[in-house]
Amino acid sequence: NLGSPLVGTLGCLSLDVRGPRMIPVMNSRQVESGDVDGDDPLSVAWRASRSPRRLGLAQLTSSPERYASSLNLTVDELRDTKNEHLKASAALRDLMTKDLLGPDFSKEAIKCEHRFRFGRHPFVCQKCWSYIPICVCDQAGAPLTLPDELEVAVLVHHKEWGLTSNTGSILPLTVSPCKLLMKGLPEHDAWLADAIDDPFTDVVALWPRDTGSRAFTLPELREHRIQRACEDDIEGKKPRKTLLLALDGTWRNARKMARRLPKDLPRLEVDMESILGALGAQNEEFESILAPIRKRRGGESRDICTAEAVIVALVGLGLEKCTADHVLQV
Repeated sequence: NLGSPLVGTLGCLSLDVRGPRMIPVMNSRQVESGDVDGDDPLSVAWRASRSPRRLGLAQLTSSPERYASSLNLTVDELRDTKNEHLKASAALRDLMTKDLLGPDFSKEAIKCEHRFRFGRHPFVCQKCWSYIPICVCDQAGAPLTLPDELEVAVLVHHKEWGLTSNTGSILPLTVSPCKLLMKGLPEHDAWLADAIDDPFTDVVALWPRDTGSRAFTLPELREHRIQRACEDDIEGKKPRKTLLLALDGTWRNARKMARRLPKDLPRLEVDMESILGALGAQNEEFESILAPIRKRRGGESRDICTAEAVIVALVGLGLEKCTADHVLQV
């Protein structure tokens, strides 16, 4: 029903985006509908110039023709892509209701593999997790290199994977080396297990202290890395790297992921002083970059998001402040 685009063709599209980004509309295909021939301001803007127009996502989704053009698709291709995604989701629901037997069967793994393959939405960029018309990959530029022997991995809950409000997805685009992992995806779980068992890798979870686990402050971890590097150099050993592991999900889901980590895996706690120093904010003025979304949902505007938490830790471990600013600006 093209007369009701948000209920019909674009029925599953969420307008809960990170902010009011404005994007150039691509006109590589001719708009097929006459509704851009009107005298309303949006139609006039659409036709006004041969140079790219800058329209918001909400404006694009108000018309299937405009939205299809921004995706470099026809309306029929838009509809077909949406239907294929819905069919894949229906097939997954059907599979979950079947009584499948076998020692290797895991419903969690199947759901994770489906989310990894199909994403949350057919028109979301698979790298930055923004809607394709407002993809920020080009803004990220080339990833900036982290300090020596320091890497990042972001362990994402499968329900968070592909979410447009997620910030962890920006990190692999902006800093290197950085790996994005889905908790529950067999190959990603295996990668993390190998990293934890690697004698030349110190994995530190960016998460508050748990009972029985060692917890570093940022100054303590920085001193620990210097001491380890000196020991390795004196003994002629291969330098050990630090893998900073960030847990990405709702607080409830992130706590579940933290409980499944080895009990003796060290934690890293960041305090408000470190947060304010790394992000260049005053205490009374500080708000997370996700504060607008959290306020609408009744959340706390001062709780930092995944990208902010990682950047605070990296600045404390030697990352240049200008690099940190670039990541959060993307």
